[in-house]
Amino acid sequence: MSRSFRSLAGWLLAVGLLVAVSAPAVLAADADTELDAAQRQVAETIYANQCATCHGASGTGGTIPGTDDPAPALVGNPDVTVGYVDLTIRVGRMPPPEN
Repeated sequence: MSRSFRSLAGWLLAVGLLVAVSAPAVLAADADTELDAAQRQVAETIYANQCATCHGASGTGGTIPGTDDPAPALVGNPDVTVGYVDLTIRVGRMPPPEN
């Protein structure tokens, strides 16, 4: 498996985890989108290494390290959509907050 494919697969798993955390009803409605145990483990590792520092281990939000700026909750946040997560992962940065 090529490195770029593994990297893409990892990011896709991270999106799956974030969708699972922020929209469980979506997964329940379509059982084909659920992650298997190995995929879930990879996604949880990516989240723990890349996202939890700011958003918290359970996705309830936190403070961005080195600042007093808040990181939004991912769980139960209607602003955290699949599109938001996709953009964040593709560009490597969170979209700026709306004014």
